[in-house]
Amino acid sequence: MRISSEQNANLINYNKIAVLGIFIALGTVIWILEEFIPRPIPWMKMGFANLITMVILYRFGFRSAAIVSFMRIILGATLTGKLLSPTMLISLSGMFLALSGMALVFFLLENQISLPGLSIAGAFLHNLGQLLTASLVIIRKPELFYLLPYFSIASILSGGLIGILSVFIIRLLFRDMDNDPV
Repeated sequence: MRISSEQNANLINYNKIAVLGIFIALGTVIWILEEFIPRPIPWMKMGFANLITMVILYRFGFRSAAIVSFMRIILGATLTGKLLSPTMLISLSGMFLALSGMALVFFLLENQISLPGLSIAGAFLHNLGQLLTASLVIIRKPELFYLLPYFSIASILSGGLIGILSVFIIRLLFRDMDNDPV
């Protein structure tokens, strides 16, 4: 029995959906487990679930990374009792600004930026998006921007670590591919 090109395209699409579903589940589990890791600052997480975002970004592109990140936040918020909470709004705003900014940075510097560099940019923009939402929408205190220097340092550290780890994970998962993510 031969498979037509249309059936083959459908199989590839179904495979991609299945892989993205697995990564959504894995990202959600990591997001929830990270809730139990002690934090250097009460509301600041390292962002280990963003490893999944970086892997999807590398393998499937920005649209798929946005879908996986969005679903991870929705599922994680649902499972931890934070659905429609300020925490979820802050997470979504950080994710939106980070992915939009990383897409722009990647478009402008396509062959000139490494995955760790892109991850640092995403971490900084994620923190900026969270600060914007918290200071302008939720708490409505612009004094929160005094935290920006500390968030910037945290962005470099966490974004760099996530970027370096994602390079190792990508090399492990996609060994036989010719493209080097670094």
